[in-house]
Amino acid sequence: MAYYVVKQMVDAHGRSRYFIVKTYSTDSRVLWATNVEMLPLPPSCYVLPLERLLDPDCVDREFELHTGTFLEEWEFKNLMERHIRKCHSNAEEKLEELKDFIYRAKEKYPIVVKTSPLNPNLDKLLPSHATVLELAKGAVHLYLHRGELVAHLTLLDLAVILPYDPNSVDPRAVRELDDTTAELLKEALQEPHPSLAPEHKTLLEKAKEVISYTIMLYEMLRNP
Repeated sequence: MAYYVVKQMVDAHGRSRYFIVKTYSTDSRVLWATNVEMLPLPPSCYVLPLERLLDPDCVDREFELHTGTFLEEWEFKNLMERHIRKCHSNAEEKLEELKDFIYRAKEKYPIVVKTSPLNPNLDKLLPSHATVLELAKGAVHLYLHRGELVAHLTLLDLAVILPYDPNSVDPRAVRELDDTTAELLKEALQEPHPSLAPEHKTLLEKAKEVISYTIMLYEMLRNP
């Protein structure tokens, strides 16, 4: 059974925003989290900025009364549908996106999280036993996990999580990157890479492809 929490949290860039959290248990960490990086990782939790579905200006007193608590699916669905219909001229499009989130929730890549001590997922994201490539003069540490890559931007205390399949990169999530993050990822691509074992060499080639695609998307969206 899925539960939903709508609450304000600080994102990886220090902005306080409303987020929707979909979870499959009433895990108290979801209610306590003040920063997005404090949440459990997918598939335990799926996180979406509220503005993807509802303009934050549409958050009224009634909506606020339902924030910061676990909502069952029907409660969340009814709340969102009422406010989307009330506030958006393109309501049908937003309602389709809502339905997609409820019934086909998946993480939107790239995921950007702070690598602060508040993050309970650091050992999983940046394990001490992993193969790490130090790129861009040490400003980017690239972790090649089997299922996804993690680019640790050491100067910014950020981790950028990407899939190896470019088709899984979401343009709306790419739009939330900033210039400094994109520039560091670009620098990491331009640096000569060391010799690796065949398995890691294959992952590195896939990593380069998806990072390059993500940067291209970012630059297209920034300069339409």
